[in-house]
Amino acid sequence: MSGRAAVATGHPRVTQAAVEVLEGGGNAYDAWIAAIATSCICEPVLASLGGCGFLLAAPADNRPVVVDFFAQTPNRRPPAPEDVDFHSVHAHFGTEIQEFWIGPGTIAVPGVVAGIFEVHERLGRMPLADILSPAIQMAREGTAVTDSQAELFRVVRPAYLATRESRALFGSAVAPGEIIRAGENLRMPGLADVLDCLALEGPDLFYRGEIAAAIVEPGSDGILRRTDLESYAAEIRAPLVSGFGNAQVLINPPPAAGGLLTTFALGILDGAGLGAHRQESDVHARLVAKAIGRTVDIESTDVWDPANGKFDRALFEHWREEIRSLRIASQGTTHASIIDRHGNVVSATVSNGIGSGCVVPGTDIMLNNMLGEAELNPGGLDGWPPGIRLTSMMSPTVVTWPDGSRAAIGSGGSRRIPSAILQVIVNLVAHGMSLDAAIDAPRLHVSGGRLGIEGGFDPDRLGLTLLDWPDHRIWRTRNVYFGGVHAARTTRRGPEAYGDSRRGGAAWTGGAP
Repeated sequence: MSGRAAVATGHPRVTQAAVEVLEGGGNAYDAWIAAIATSCICEPVLASLGGCGFLLAAPADNRPVVVDFFAQTPNRRPPAPEDVDFHSVHAHFGTEIQEFWIGPGTIAVPGVVAGIFEVHERLGRMPLADILSPAIQMAREGTAVTDSQAELFRVVRPAYLATRESRALFGSAVAPGEIIRAGENLRMPGLADVLDCLALEGPDLFYRGEIAAAIVEPGSDGILRRTDLESYAAEIRAPLVSGFGNAQVLINPPPAAGGLLTTFALGILDGAGLGAHRQESDVHARLVAKAIGRTVDIESTDVWDPANGKFDRALFEHWREEIRSLRIASQGTTHASIIDRHGNVVSATVSNGIGSGCVVPGTDIMLNNMLGEAELNPGGLDGWPPGIRLTSMMSPTVVTWPDGSRAAIGSGGSRRIPSAILQVIVNLVAHGMSLDAAIDAPRLHVSGGRLGIEGGFDPDRLGLTLLDWPDHRIWRTRNVYFGGVHAARTTRRGPEAYGDSRRGGAAWTGGAP
């Protein structure tokens, strides 16, 4: 289905950069490259060339693929752990305090640069220099920090003021010693130079050249080596395919965990008659909460097979064991959904963890702390197996309906990503909601035996649900805890796009048919 285009991202200027490329003759994949480069400036806590992610591409005239450019562990552990800088900081999420590890010893091999070049070579159309031009200009001139980004900076303040380089980049100009504030101009001239050089020299600059040398320079107290960077490559995978109602769902496959969990929950709910009950009803809430709860521990004996609507036990066991041998990474995440006028679809999610505190000298690139995620690495410096792709809850998704309508869906939110995407799919397919209504609707999440209920549900109408989950917490309003789904959809009535207000999203539809 071709027609007008649609874009949804986590920031107005990121959406604008993607739109500029689309209107300049680029396709959806070119627009995503412009979006991720711009996200590194506008959403620097969530996106960085030192980070990683996944992109699900559903071309109009070819088979869908997943480009896996997620983080990878170094090929060897450090011979002397006491010589590695690996220390804890505390992030303040409102009333909750969470421990993270930062420092050079937390840096996994980053994949964003490899992902950009893989997507451009395989699917892009415009010259890379033209695609990156909006981001380069913005990095040189700067952009005002939004309220939502300022709040993220506040949460991760210890990581972004951890070193001389990070303080110079992210420190406040009006309040010395503090983190940058809303309204202040954030400039990244070093990043502008890097993007300019990458367009000319290619990814070897990052993985084999001057930037690689700066990442692993002697005295950095880290564990990455040149061979770790040189051996990294983006992986191409087939998406996990399932059905829900009358729709087909394509999603990120193993070794990532999020897509499998979402598919498992959809399999539980398929045929449960959700469409007969209002989204905010007690029956609906009980069914969705039970499905989410079952995915928390995938020891369930239920299995799913695409041919008959059940899990295939052998395949499920294989995936489960593969994921168990890994560790789940990523906290701060952002997402972009793009559909161009030719019907090419992009759903892509990226992350930088919370950032390691380490900025590559002269580049303005904050490197990830994927080896310092508490959920990923509870055992400390020796808690990871060498030379493997980390697993993730990131779940870029494409939903297709029999009439040719397609939706690109994705979310940030760490372990809440699968439940957020699940509920948006249910709202779109089972309830036939518009895109904005499906995303704005209140959500549930189950973690550690506790049910989280977002503001928007009426607790007086959830009697049986609350009996099922005596350990529960009810939020008064919509909350960033429940993810941030940015989605785009084409239908016969025209395009839709919506950026989740929980995470400052911005959307656009337009372009000549």
